[in-house]
Amino acid sequence: MRFGGLFVCRGAVIHRGRTLALSEAQLVDSAGKVYAHGTETCMIFPKENGAR
Repeated sequence: MRFGGLFVCRGAVIHRGRTLALSEAQLVDSAGKVYAHGTETCMIFPKENGAR
């Protein structure tokens, strides 16, 4: 497999709730071929008093 040219990483938030969020990202070349795909689930914590 030979790599060359421009690669772009596209990411998006799929769903964001009060405590959980789901996102995905893809690594694609200039022809639109997908080389990598990933998803992530994040837990959202409330900001503590005094935190920056």
